[in-house]
Amino acid sequence: TNTVYVGANDGLLHAIDAANGNELFSYVPNALFPKLYKLTQPNYVHDYYVDGEIAVSTNFETPGKNILVGSLGRGGKTLYALDVTAPSSFDASKVLWEYTDADLGLALGKPIIAKMNNGKAAVIVGNGYNSATERGMLLIIDLETGALLQKIDTKAGSSTATNGLASPRGWDADGNGTLDYLYIGDLLGNLWKIDLTSATASSWGTALGTAAAPTPFFVTVDPDGNRQPITGMVGLGINGRKGDPNFGKRYVFIGTGSYITSTDETSKQVQSWYGLIDDGVAI
Repeated sequence: TNTVYVGANDGLLHAIDAANGNELFSYVPNALFPKLYKLTQPNYVHDYYVDGEIAVSTNFETPGKNILVGSLGRGGKTLYALDVTAPSSFDASKVLWEYTDADLGLALGKPIIAKMNNGKAAVIVGNGYNSATERGMLLIIDLETGALLQKIDTKAGSSTATNGLASPRGWDADGNGTLDYLYIGDLLGNLWKIDLTSATASSWGTALGTAAAPTPFFVTVDPDGNRQPITGMVGLGINGRKGDPNFGKRYVFIGTGSYITSTDETSKQVQSWYGLIDDGVAI
C-alpha cells in the first residue's frame, strides 16, 4: 500500500504515506494508556512506548488483506495486530487484537509472519526478556484471531539464570510456502531448532530432545567456557558450491553478544561468529 509504519516513544504507531510523507493514521496500543500521562509531566524522565519491531503480512499469508503485528519492545510486554489493508480508511474496527502472557517479556526481536502447516497464518515471536518465568519461550499466535496456537518452552532459564528468546528465522524445507523449521537463540547461548513440520499445532516443538527435556542444536561458549549470549537473528543458507563436500547442506550462521543491560556497556567477554552445518543432530 506504499505505506511506512514506524513506532515512536510518543506512544503512537504512525502510518505514513510513502509518496508524500502525510500521516494516514496513528494508533495507541491499549497497553500503553496507563503511562501516557508521563509524557505531559514537567519532570518527565525518558521512557519507552512503541519501541518494538513490526511485521506486515503479504497476500500469500492473508489473501486480500494485510495484517500488521508489532511488539512494544522495551515499552511493554504486549503484542498488537491491526488490519492495514486500507491505511487511509483505518478506524477502530481495524484493531484486531492485543496479546499479553506471563511468559511474554520485553520482546526486542522482530516477529515473523508465516503460513503454517496446519493451514493457518501465524505470527511467531521469541518471548524476549524479563518475563515472569525468565525462561526462553517461543510463541506462535493465530494472525487473524490472536489465539495462541502453540507455546514452546525450551526449559532454559530461571530467576537466577535469566533468559529469553531473540529473533526467529524460519525455513521452508520442501519449498511449498509453509514454514517447516525455525532457528532462534537465547541469552544463555543456546541455539534452538524448532520443528514445525506437523499439520497439528500441538505437535510443534523443539527438533531435538523431548518436550520435557529439550536439547539445543548448539551452545555457544567463549574460550574460557562461559556461555555467549545470542540476541540477534540467525542467518540461513544452502551451500551451492558444486564439488564442495558439503554441497546442498543447510548452513546456520549466528553472532553472539548483548547490548541490553547496563553491564553490557563495560563487558569485555569475547564474542564470536559461528557457521554451522545442520545434519539433523545436535552439534
